[in-house]
Amino acid sequence: MRLFWTLGWLIGCQNAAMDVESADDLIGDSDRPVWDPDAQPISNSSSSSNVAWTPPDDEDGAPEYYAVTVTSEFGRVAFQDKVFEPKVELTGLRTDTEYGIEITACFDQECTDTLESESNDTPRWRTEVEAWHFPQIDGDRIEPLLENAYAPNLIDLSTLPIGRDGWIVTTIQQNAWEQQVHVSTLRGIMVGNDGMDLTFDLETPLSAGLQDVPSVIELTSSSARPVEIDGQWKLQLFASLEANIDSRRSMIGSWTSDTGIDGISLYDDVGGVCELVSLVETCGMNTCMDSHEDSPFTLNRMECISILPNASNLMLVQGRADADDETPSNLYLVKAVGNGVWDAVGDGAAEPLLKDATGASVDFEGDVAKLYYWDENSGSAYIRFWDPKTTGEEDTLDIEDLESAERVRNVYYKDSNGEQMLPWNFKVVERSFLTFEGKRFMLATVENADGQRHVTVAVLRNP
Repeated sequence: MRLFWTLGWLIGCQNAAMDVESADDLIGDSDRPVWDPDAQPISNSSSSSNVAWTPPDDEDGAPEYYAVTVTSEFGRVAFQDKVFEPKVELTGLRTDTEYGIEITACFDQECTDTLESESNDTPRWRTEVEAWHFPQIDGDRIEPLLENAYAPNLIDLSTLPIGRDGWIVTTIQQNAWEQQVHVSTLRGIMVGNDGMDLTFDLETPLSAGLQDVPSVIELTSSSARPVEIDGQWKLQLFASLEANIDSRRSMIGSWTSDTGIDGISLYDDVGGVCELVSLVETCGMNTCMDSHEDSPFTLNRMECISILPNASNLMLVQGRADADDETPSNLYLVKAVGNGVWDAVGDGAAEPLLKDATGASVDFEGDVAKLYYWDENSGSAYIRFWDPKTTGEEDTLDIEDLESAERVRNVYYKDSNGEQMLPWNFKVVERSFLTFEGKRFMLATVENADGQRHVTVAVLRNP
């Protein structure tokens, strides 16, 4: 019996939990000289677990409560409190992480009369790997939400004091040799009974964006955020540009709407749509970063940008500090330093937040962020938690707030059949997140082996 119990935990608690449906199914050995709660997870997902255990034998009496401490494999206390039933519901756990539980039965309020477990081994289990399912992808086939589009960005209108619901969505549309920044309004999502049949109520006015870009300038990425100016909420649009005129030049620019939150309407002097015809005529663009600037905090390549939600004046930029560097791109944290200028964070010069990391996006859940990215060395999709309470100001993400390489977590991207998406079919390179009717969704750019990019949607199946 003892050998079997120990092996069960070594094999993995998720397997043990499959045979247990409720706390009533947990039966302890009545002939044990001391108490063994035999704690097991009744249910388990990527961020929550319900754990139950066997109460003490009747002759020991009913405890006043149980003192429970749950600790992650990295020493972080995830739960520490009294519970009055032989079970605990745990939320806010971290995905793909091992947890251990310590239980003491307390027979008085001060917990001086106790009954502890006979086992010297702390019962452990592992949360599931976060799994996102893409209903519009089947093997190497896709029916995207937006074809030939990339760089999706979401602004939740319900978080602004304007009395509106829905989301502002910005994307870049690739049409033949031209690119257009579209600003759309997502009014709602229809979700089928199986949770995978999705319909998006998306409206895209033709005049609400940076509408036309000739092939002399390439838009590599875009992002957006709401800004309050003179009591009015407006849209600030950012784009990374690359020009090959005399030499390769990379820039990040921004435009601020003068018509509210719903779009960026840019027109030329005669009333037509404004075109980026050169790096001089940029439709009123404010230059945030320019590779031709002589500054140790300026990047020479800027390939992908993402404004951080819930963080003041911070941006992730995928690129390189050295123009001659042909190794995989790095990920940099960039901050606004005033007068519309942004600089990469570092000690005396731009320092990578992560080396050889691409396709990065951040999702805030409560007050803790998760950094999603693609690791070019391992060829894998990863998550790292990014906790602003680790160092410095609690509402600011610093380089030191990011978990170390020893704490990297996996993330699964699966197609409509539940099969793992193969990166040579589709690779998730950008993402933005929203919650609707209790479900967590991801708008993502997926790239195929030919470099074609499309925006599609994913559903988190094990929140």
